[in-house]
Amino acid sequence: MLKALLAEDDDIFARYVQRCVDWETIKTELAGRARTGDEALELAEKLRPDIIIMDVELPGPSGLDCIARLRESRQSCEILLVTGHDEFEYAQSGAKYGVTDILLKPMPRRALELALENAVNEHWAKRISAAAMSGYMGSGEPAALELLEEGAAEQSVLGLASAIVKRVRENDVYHINEAITQYLLAVDRRPAPYNHIFWLDAFPALLCFELLRGDPAEEAPSPLNDRQKLLETVQGAVLSETINQTLFELCSRTAAALANRPQPNSTHVTDKAYYNIQKYYPDPKFNVSTLAEMMHFHEGYLRRIFKASFGKSPAAVLKETRMAAAKKLLEEGDMQIQQVARSVGFEDASYFSKCFKQYYGYSPSDIK
Repeated sequence: MLKALLAEDDDIFARYVQRCVDWETIKTELAGRARTGDEALELAEKLRPDIIIMDVELPGPSGLDCIARLRESRQSCEILLVTGHDEFEYAQSGAKYGVTDILLKPMPRRALELALENAVNEHWAKRISAAAMSGYMGSGEPAALELLEEGAAEQSVLGLASAIVKRVRENDVYHINEAITQYLLAVDRRPAPYNHIFWLDAFPALLCFELLRGDPAEEAPSPLNDRQKLLETVQGAVLSETINQTLFELCSRTAAALANRPQPNSTHVTDKAYYNIQKYYPDPKFNVSTLAEMMHFHEGYLRRIFKASFGKSPAAVLKETRMAAAKKLLEEGDMQIQQVARSVGFEDASYFSKCFKQYYGYSPSDIK
């Protein structure tokens, strides 16, 4: 769920924003309210909101001053600028600082809702674009499916991408095409640079690539077995204006490949993963990535089935195991804190102490 910050000194308008927006539908939490510019900057630093509704005329630093400082500190949140004056007066400043929209008081409820929906969509569109570019061009493993796990409003671009994956997993060929069409329409409606739109177009293909890597099975069909070939296929489809058809073909092949695969015994897999955590937790280099690698599973897939089995992530179980082992060693009293830290997979004793205190609420040195 996304976080929003309201920077508004007018109590009446603040209550209006809090009450008239269906925050649950847009999967956003109104996490805080600031009444002055200084409070807005302080809360923005503390909460790191994804969206800020910023009044122009705040006591102290003005809304525009706050936006300038936020951009200087490289906060890339979406900003809705609110003013009681002619909005054109602030259009130039808004464009300079990358403001998502400018709203004029008093505003109808639907105008506020649409502006927030657009801000939510912009947030996810930027995340998708960055994830797609990283997935195709970066040196690390792609993590497009992990982005879907964050949850987003159904009609946002991320929600529509999730719908594509759902149809693919269900092998619902008829509705795959419908889901792709809705996604591309949402992408095309956005005024954005070509490069940004291209990576949004390429995102569903990357999701298919990850779906076929996510389960243990035979070689995926071409070009879904090679990121570079897949990227070239998407580039060609964009240039020839056949991206809808190409994505449909890629999603259909993915759905068929997944449907023909034998389903792994997930219980056996998660039990083995749990056993490996208990065995290898003393190794400081052991983490969820190395666990997935040693078991020959995609990390995102392993996390999903592990959480389904145990109700918690493998990272949480690893931390729980290390902390429980550390507490036992400390209570036995035969080892120094630094020795205990190394014995449970921490190379840095001070970092171990910090983690221990966060987990138990007291420091290792408090154990007698």
